[in-house]
Amino acid sequence: MLKNIFMGCMPFGFTKADIEQQCGPYGKVQSIELFQDLEHATFDSYAHIAIDTEDVHRLITELDGKVIGNRPLRVNEKVTRTDTLKRLEETLPSTKNEEPRRATVLQS
Repeated sequence: MLKNIFMGCMPFGFTKADIEQQCGPYGKVQSIELFQDLEHATFDSYAHIAIDTEDVHRLITELDGKVIGNRPLRVNEKVTRTDTLKRLEETLPSTKNEEPRRATVLQS
């Protein structure tokens, strides 16, 4: 099953080949989008990885926190903005049928 993974806090110079080496034992890597931000004082890189795996939980638990180049990797299942907004809508109280709130002027 194809899963989308987020991998962050990778060490400087981490390449697509390095990502494939880390993720390869868990399944077939289909694609890697590697992002690097060199404009800021601290270097941080992250990647979105599409991997065909049946055991995404094992991949995440074994790679998340693994120290490579003095940096602990951050690995989790990729969450899209749409997923985040949907989750927020489900947890926040509904305001669809409520009257608009009106401001009150306080007098001192």
